[in-house]
Amino acid sequence: MFCVTVRGFSTAAGNVASLDSIGFLSHSMKNALRAMGFAGLTRIQEKSFEPIIKGQSFIGRARTGTGKTLAYLLPITERLRNERFSGPGAALVVLPSRELSRQVASVLLSLIPQATVVLATGGHGNMKALVREIENSNPEIVIGTPGRIVQLITNGAIPVGKIRIVVLDEADAMLKDGTKTNAHVESLLAQVKPFSPQTVVFSASMSDAVVSKVTEMGGTNPAKVDLVASGFSYRQPATVRSTTHRMIRLPERANLTRYRGLCHVLRGLAADSQALIFANTTKEALAVARHPAVEALGVKPLHSDMPQSQRDWLLNSFRGRRIRFLVTTDLLSRGIDLPGLQYVILFRPPEDPTGYIHRAGRTGKGRRGGEVITLYDKGDWPMMQKIMEATKQNFENSSLPTEEELRSHAYAAVATEILSVPSSSWKCLEDIARELVTEGKAREVLARVVSLLNTDAQLQPKKSRVSLYSGVPDFTAVLISDFDHTLYPSVDALQSRVPCPLERVRKAEAGWVADVPNASVDYLLKSGAVEVNILDRVPKTFDAEKTKKARGRGVPWRHARELTKLRAAKARHKREARKSALREGMRMS
Repeated sequence: MFCVTVRGFSTAAGNVASLDSIGFLSHSMKNALRAMGFAGLTRIQEKSFEPIIKGQSFIGRARTGTGKTLAYLLPITERLRNERFSGPGAALVVLPSRELSRQVASVLLSLIPQATVVLATGGHGNMKALVREIENSNPEIVIGTPGRIVQLITNGAIPVGKIRIVVLDEADAMLKDGTKTNAHVESLLAQVKPFSPQTVVFSASMSDAVVSKVTEMGGTNPAKVDLVASGFSYRQPATVRSTTHRMIRLPERANLTRYRGLCHVLRGLAADSQALIFANTTKEALAVARHPAVEALGVKPLHSDMPQSQRDWLLNSFRGRRIRFLVTTDLLSRGIDLPGLQYVILFRPPEDPTGYIHRAGRTGKGRRGGEVITLYDKGDWPMMQKIMEATKQNFENSSLPTEEELRSHAYAAVATEILSVPSSSWKCLEDIARELVTEGKAREVLARVVSLLNTDAQLQPKKSRVSLYSGVPDFTAVLISDFDHTLYPSVDALQSRVPCPLERVRKAEAGWVADVPNASVDYLLKSGAVEVNILDRVPKTFDAEKTKKARGRGVPWRHARELTKLRAAKARHKREARKSALREGMRMS
């Protein structure tokens, strides 16, 4: 059976309208679609074409992965070709992220290679260069993020009177009250409203409030098509039907269970599969990627604080299957095409059901379908109930295996990895192995090798003779997880929750760093009072320890080094001052 791919969406050809049976597309457009691998149009693409090409404002809602990008690009490009609008920015396509903007621009140029398009997003050149590009190319279509497009209109690079079409893709993400993006979109619509342009709005999760807001700001009476449920409410599943949903309950008051659960899930995936891991904040995404056991599995972070070039490289590497596991935020939750992605993993539930719908929409677009796995604990259960009600999907519920079972699975994975090593890699070691067997130590050595190779061992308690953080003997450095520093806003609040003494407590990335006496480490780990990790490297601290008397133990080595540099600089300054005073005295004499 032939398979049609639309922005990653896969469906049987019988469920879509064949290109040969569609009369409203030009011959050149049909050829372009065939060259891109399309054999037909989906329902949302069919139903949106006529009102949009006739110039009527339009609001559409369809499940994630059903080809909403082509649903507005096809009629808009046909309308621009037929009516020949003049002036830069006759059509504006506004999207919530740089990555999605680049993807839509790529799809448009695949449809019409000769189209004049300008990509207007932050992180790609300066404003003056972008204005010059618009002046030189006079583009019919400008694709970009709200803030940059409003800047171009304010600067006069895009004459507001020339704008004929405004597209808001993923509109509900851009119209969240109190956000900068919402202010930019409202400013854009207010500036174009007197000229009555066509307003086209798409999303998989628009509420009645968003629809009313767009209708009021657009000033028109739009046509509405809702292929999720009537009346823009969640009465039918809003996610792709080919996706399965699973949630794993984490035990209460247990240490590192979320990281253990993530490692357990990642190890259990098929060897040739990829997974996109979602965290709720940038800090959390970094904490996940930097956790030693997770990092050992090859997980890479992608977030909005990265330079754009690094974000592009990571996303392209993930699409090219050069990276297997990627942890990110909602930066990649909307519209991003990730062909063949089988798994989406939620480190914890999102803050609202809409977030789940869009995260889940990154998978389930291939013939093999997809799976969404959510880690949750007792505190997350109310949100999980809201998600199940909103998505109308059946969730398979399971529990995280016990620590003994997790350890057993980890050792089994190591054993499998050892047996898969090619002979070319171990042939040169046969003499050493023969000696070990002769000495009767083969079993002991093999057990030691498995223990060393087991990445889950990095989750186990490891006391140290000297604190990695401060250098104090008989202390172990730990990181107490508190991603936004809201659970324990102060040192006193932290001390009140911890059942053992803490020394040299400092705020750090993703939590608090402290020294714990070696005699209390086991008790702290087993108490479950806080989520705690034993440090294997020194993290960045926000309020560094005072180092005025940093001569002996108790001062982090990097602080002592910085203090040494400062003292050397002061001494150098004094020497130069004395020499200058001496020269001045000699000159006066």
